[in-house]
Amino acid sequence: MDLCFHCGDKCSTSSIQHQDHYFGCHGCKTVFDILNENDLSYYYELETAPGSIPSKFVGKFDYLKNETIAKKLLEFDELNTKIVSFIIPTIHRSYCIWVAWLCL
Repeated sequence: MDLCFHCGDKCSTSSIQHQDHYFGCHGCKTVFDILNENDLSYYYELETAPGSIPSKFVGKFDYLKNETIAKKLLEFDELNTKIVSFIIPTIHRSYCIWVAWLCL
C-alpha cells in the first residue's frame, strides 16, 4: 500500500497517482497542485509528509462528542445540518482555511 505524498497517510486501494506521486485523496492532490503551480514545492523539502496532522491533536476534540458541550457551540442544528463559528486569529484569508480544510 502506498503512502500519500502530501500527508503520509496510507492510501486506500483507490490511491491517486499524479506527477510520479501517490495521494490518498483529491484534497491532498489539490494542495500539492496549488503549491506546485505557485512555485512553493519546496514545502515538501521541509520534512517527510509535511501535510500530516500532528499526533498531539489526536483526541484533542473528543469533548465535542459531549452533546451538552456541542449544543453550546452550535449556532444552527437542524436535521443533518450543523453550523458553528470558529475564530482562528493566525489565519487571515479564507483561502488558507480552504487549504487547511482540504488537508483534513
